[in-house]
Amino acid sequence: MGYEGSGPADLALAILVDYFGEQPPQDGYQNPRFSQWTVKSKAWRLHQPFKRAFVAKFGDKWTLYSMQIHTWLKEQEVRDEEKTTDS
Repeated sequence: MGYEGSGPADLALAILVDYFGEQPPQDGYQNPRFSQWTVKSKAWRLHQPFKRAFVAKFGDKWTLYSMQIHTWLKEQEVRDEEKTTDS
């Protein structure tokens, strides 16, 4: 396990925002529309588990490929489906 503070969370969010092509409010949480954006944002919803899966484990040098993100997202979908069918 690695560091899971606000810096890795911000990086995880930035990576996912870029991956999904989302457009959060430019001035971030200071914008009144930020809370509306977080409700709709796939990046926001997934950034904490993504941080734990990838960013917290990064060392000083790292590489992350879009295929790794794609594969991880598919795994999340399967887990979500399993939770739904177990309920």
